[in-house]
Amino acid sequence: VNSRVIILDADGHYITEFGERGTGRGQFNGVHGLAVGPDGQIYVADRDNHRVQVFNETTRSAWYHPNISPIATWPGFDLPLDIIVNQYDVFVTDVSSTGASIVQLDLNGNPKVRAMLPTEGTGMFREMHSFSVDTDGNLYGADNQHARLQKLVPKADATSEELIDPPF
Repeated sequence: VNSRVIILDADGHYITEFGERGTGRGQFNGVHGLAVGPDGQIYVADRDNHRVQVFNETTRSAWYHPNISPIATWPGFDLPLDIIVNQYDVFVTDVSSTGASIVQLDLNGNPKVRAMLPTEGTGMFREMHSFSVDTDGNLYGADNQHARLQKLVPKADATSEELIDPPF
């Protein structure tokens, strides 16, 4: 299980890394999704610790330090798998005993909406292992339990508040 975040430059060359295996702040027990926000913060979906941790340049400056601490830890997830950060919100795919969902939070980690994904019929998911959104508002979700990728097209009457803006 991956327990660190590795930073590469634009050409894919290694710069540095942070994190280690564990359950404490700044430690990981399954880095499963990463996103960078408009403020340069790094958002980490820490799958097996059931949380998201947020790091900024100051907290990442102590590279390799075993006690590196995030600026925020957001608990309350069952199995966070992927994360999208856009200009205004954070979206996390989560899996629980009741099914798969997409959780919307503000940039401070305050929950806004938990949208349960359909478990039957067209567009059904057992889990949304990873996801992305294009500039037209189409959502692409990969379900490794069903071994497929699905494209979900917004309904014609969908409002901008009901759509996920593309990642930052």
